Amino acid sequence: LPQSIDTTDLLKGHLPGMEGNEMSVWVADIPPGAATGPHVHPTPRFVYVLEGAVVLELDGKSPQTFKVGQAFVEMPGERHNFRNASTTEPARALGFQYAGKDQPLQTNSP
Repeated sequence: LPQSIDTTDLLKGHLPGMEGNEMSVWVADIPPGAATGPHVHPTPRFVYVLEGAVVLELDGKSPQTFKVGQAFVEMPGERHNFRNASTTEPARALGFQYAGKDQPLQTNSP
């Protein structure tokens, strides 16, 4: 079985001028070979790679690899998989996403 990705919430903050919405900031520790599985987000998710490298697999597009210091966005409704590029080294990423208060930040997709 693939290892799970551990996320640590760093901040949840109210967004002035966007009543009922909040910003979530977290760090994801991604073990070697770990992947999220197919899923979608209701709002844009911004990701910055802190350690290692990760692969973003968007449906219908070629996989993209992002390394330390690179950032990308996962757009709302785009079905994708996110995984560690390495089977031997861990990876770490910082994520930012705004959403409605108590709204799920992602939904698993078959």
